[in-house]
Amino acid sequence: MKKLFIASLTMAAAMMLTARPAEAVTINSGVLSPDSQAASGTFSFQLNQIAPLTYQVVVTGNKDGLPFTSGPVFPGPSPAPAIPKDSLERIEITLHTTLGGSGLISGVFASAPNNSGTVGNGSETGTVNGSPVTFGPYDNAEWIEMNTGTRVKYQAPGQGVVLRSPENPDFSPGSPERFRLGAFGQNTFTGSFVLNAAKAGEVRFIRIRGFDTDQDYEFEGAFNNVPEPASLALVLPGLAPLALVLRRRRANRTK
Repeated sequence: MKKLFIASLTMAAAMMLTARPAEAVTINSGVLSPDSQAASGTFSFQLNQIAPLTYQVVVTGNKDGLPFTSGPVFPGPSPAPAIPKDSLERIEITLHTTLGGSGLISGVFASAPNNSGTVGNGSETGTVNGSPVTFGPYDNAEWIEMNTGTRVKYQAPGQGVVLRSPENPDFSPGSPERFRLGAFGQNTFTGSFVLNAAKAGEVRFIRIRGFDTDQDYEFEGAFNNVPEPASLALVLPGLAPLALVLRRRRANRTK
């Protein structure tokens, strides 16, 4: 009994120490792969837990896929898709109870000020027919966050307007093109979201999708939620009966 009590205390202490990350904890990472025939290449992502119930998604374009005729030249797929890899204008996150996109959880996302998304600035230099070409620059921008209860969407400002052809993008000051997530690592998207404490325990899987007008990319995988400290308050009371039994056994031995 004594060994069981000590083991239980050790387990509770370990849970408390890991419950509130002192720094961001990466709980998943990978790539967003094409989810449409027209798309090519990939985007890397990282999912971090930065506080209890608060998560961060970081997405960056990889140097792959079919390049723009006026942009960087990287190894492309064979056979090539119909259109070049484009920058992203929207990123969407849904959480599920089951793998495969089913089991959406209503009200899982909390309405919180730190549901937000931003992109940084940057540019990429490549070559076209042996000549250097700069693709960009992209500007720092806050993306518009939309919370529907079952999903969180982040959208670049100014989207929905008519842009120039992606083969000849307009990067003049103030152009909406400058606020998107670059296809080839020119900048990085960082988004955060907060979960509803009453629903967080239901989450098992996450789906992350990135969209352009005619291309989309997707990842789906496990969601490893670190327990919230409040939920650990239930652990120690559960150990109280074990402590009481141990004290009684010791008292009986001394009689």
